[in-house]
Amino acid sequence: GIVSGVLLVTPNNIMFDPHKSDRLVQERGCEEYGIMCPLEEVQSAAMCREITDIRVRELVPP
Repeated sequence: GIVSGVLLVTPNNIMFDPHKSDRLVQERGCEEYGIMCPLEEVQSAAMCREITDIRVRELVPP
């Protein structure tokens, strides 16, 4: 599933901290969605401002 949270990018790491109030995070726990990774291990990344799949768009708060 898709959860909301905070993405933090530093010169050395990329981290995602999911919002603990998110329904899926409450059901499955933060460990399921949180990540911390050294940037040297990242091979590619993409950021999307708009979600075009309507099934996914309905799950993401505006």
